[in-house]
Amino acid sequence: MYPTSPLRPALRFICMAISIACLAGLSIAQDTGNCTAHEPATRRDCPGAITFFLQMQVAVNAVDKNQLASMVSYPVNTTQNGKRIQIRTRQQFLHKYSQLFSPAVVCAIKSAKGSDVWGNYQGFMIGGGVIWWDAIIPSSEKNPQPDPGKYPFKIIAINNEGVTVQGCSGK
Repeated sequence: MYPTSPLRPALRFICMAISIACLAGLSIAQDTGNCTAHEPATRRDCPGAITFFLQMQVAVNAVDKNQLASMVSYPVNTTQNGKRIQIRTRQQFLHKYSQLFSPAVVCAIKSAKGSDVWGNYQGFMIGGGVIWWDAIIPSSEKNPQPDPGKYPFKIIAINNEGVTVQGCSGK
């Protein structure tokens, strides 16, 4: 065990402040999306990511919980009561659906357009990171190829607390 330094809380605060500033900048940059407004970070699989998002949007509009459950890569990361947790199974997803897809998350998905999809090496998102998805490479794949369309897209994170998308409240 390492001794605790009196500077440790200050360093944590500084790291947290930098993270928040980066996320705020990312949220501002995300307004246009980089899948249609190309930039160096734009990925080749943007067209598939946009198609996946539009399918997700249809499922959200229809409140098709089973369809959405099939669009998730388990375990999926989320936040509940300020703590990061993992939803490990389809049954757990269906049981916690109303907490995962809060009114603010639903609003963020419904109000987004395909042109709002933004992607980088971590995956794709809309709404400043409200929901993230990516192509999922099966663990059995020995030599994955960066081939757009070869691997299915799945939801990998639902950031359902503190949603700050214009026109969508956190309630």
